[in-house]
Amino acid sequence: MNFKKKNYFVIFLTSILTLFLIISAVVIGVHTTGAGPSNAYASPLPDVESDAAGKPSLTLDISSCSVNVLPATDDTITADYNSNVYEVKIDESDDSRKVSVSCKTNTNTNDEIIKLYIPNIEYAEVNLSADSAHFTCDFIKSGNITGRFNMASVFLTLPKGFNGSLNAVANSGYFQLVSQDDFKNTNTTITDNGDWGEIYAPKTFTENNNNYTFTNGTQSNVINVTRKGAGVMGIYASDAFDSSNFPAEWKDLWSDTWQGTSQQLHE
Repeated sequence: MNFKKKNYFVIFLTSILTLFLIISAVVIGVHTTGAGPSNAYASPLPDVESDAAGKPSLTLDISSCSVNVLPATDDTITADYNSNVYEVKIDESDDSRKVSVSCKTNTNTNDEIIKLYIPNIEYAEVNLSADSAHFTCDFIKSGNITGRFNMASVFLTLPKGFNGSLNAVANSGYFQLVSQDDFKNTNTTITDNGDWGEIYAPKTFTENNNNYTFTNGTQSNVINVTRKGAGVMGIYASDAFDSSNFPAEWKDLWSDTWQGTSQQLHE
């Protein structure tokens, strides 16, 4: 009798353990294979993540034209341009803003300035591309900025209190980077991989072979800029740069062959 009672208990316990193992296997299988409703939470959707952060992405793609990016007075992207010569495509949603600007003709000398108005808000990811173009922007105050500039003259200013990062490559052109708060709280590396041209960096930067480095404060912001090909780069703090007084070495960059005259570009 005692032997039989022990058997019933073992069978009951075994059944409970077996049921537990089956349920565990099903749960693990759902998360492993991606089946079932739980998979919706395995990797957050981009729009959910963007809404949570409250910061949309921004993409600007500029080709064969001259664009001055200005802060918009509302939450809408607009542009002031000659539609007979240029094409502007704008795509806006809650989690991303995309703009492409290009020239319709092959004879453009960038003697017309396109005014592009972008909402002055905080962004998450910022992608900037300029190919054979002139580009100016001075109000993006946050985000992880990626810049790809080819045969372009780019004037990028990081405003005071900038919070984010910059990873830019300037190939055969002119790139000017200004930090209005003197690169406060940044870890900055400027790399010279070019075969012709110069890099002008503040005296506070340390030069070692082809690298110029600078660290300050919390170093929470990271700036990496690389010069390639033939071109000139200027790295400046606050108001140290006077755009009306270019060094003599830069004059060749302002020919009509590249970006129009300096007078046209700074109107």
